Amino acid sequence: MQKKHKNVHKIDKKAQAAMEFMLTYGWMLLVVVGVVSALAYFGVSSTKVIPEMCILDTGVACIDFKITSTESSIVILNGIKDFEIIEATIGDCTKQFSGLEAISGQKQTIVLDNCDNGNKGNKLKEVIQLTRRDSETGLERIHEGEVTGLIQ
Repeated sequence: MQKKHKNVHKIDKKAQAAMEFMLTYGWMLLVVVGVVSALAYFGVSSTKVIPEMCILDTGVACIDFKITSTESSIVILNGIKDFEIIEATIGDCTKQFSGLEAISGQKQTIVLDNCDNGNKGNKLKEVIQLTRRDSETGLERIHEGEVTGLIQ
């Protein structure tokens, strides 16, 4: 009987040692993940890896974009009724249009040239404003969004 009793204490000590080992290294791993996440969030690393995204408000989808040092191009998909694009702005770059139609359900490319977007390889995060005129009513509306990526 006493032999069985000794084995139980031996197993308890091994289980306790294993548990302490897992807790110690688990907390250490959690701290490392937290530090790396904080560094990535605040942009401390020198890498140029940033998510590329182009977002406009409901009804008009930004499906693609390209930003160079001197030109900004976006491709939109019109998910509402037909309209005329009057003006487009990306950051400090603005262009007026005359007769640029966006047909419902179709893509339209908008190119803004003579821009000063910065140097190739730099990060870019700018506000997009798209002013449109409804083809039926003649009323104007501004769609806003954001573009984030690297200057090519």
